[in-house]
Amino acid sequence: MRILIDCDGVLANFTQACFDLIEEHTGDRHTLEEVTGWELFEAVGKPHLAATMREHAARGGWCSQFAPMAGAQFAIRELRMRGHDVICVTTPMAVPHWSYERTLWLQTHMGFAKEDVVFCERKELVWGDLFIDDSLPNCEAYAGAHPQVPVFLWDAPYNRGKTTKPLVRVKSWQEVLNGVGYM
Repeated sequence: MRILIDCDGVLANFTQACFDLIEEHTGDRHTLEEVTGWELFEAVGKPHLAATMREHAARGGWCSQFAPMAGAQFAIRELRMRGHDVICVTTPMAVPHWSYERTLWLQTHMGFAKEDVVFCERKELVWGDLFIDDSLPNCEAYAGAHPQVPVFLWDAPYNRGKTTKPLVRVKSWQEVLNGVGYM
């Protein structure tokens, strides 16, 4: 089985890196539950810091600080041990160094080979037997293009609300492993 997995919010804790940047610049602390919209900086009332984040990302080294999401490393190893082909399908940030550093992070923290990392905006163009992402629009697009493929929506406050029927909401890597066990 080929399993397609998003990076930020599913494998890498991009949100916490943004929270750390906000705290560094304002002293304010935030939690994931506050992020009820896709644009994190707008959701927490700090839209002016989105440009600062992009500047940090453009300088290089920012991706390396991301912590893995809880359970992700174990789950990726487990999926591979079960014989699954695990591919990371991630949207690139339009800044220098991003794709190189993201690939290096995935190699270092998740054991991905360079050829198992796909950068693209339209993830539904990549074929797989299972798709996992935290973006509701990405999941809906994938389900629309591949109605026979199970789509797991990684649960987060910013994607809660109306979820279309074919999507399966998952809240942990254990739920993913359990779900894959039945396929």
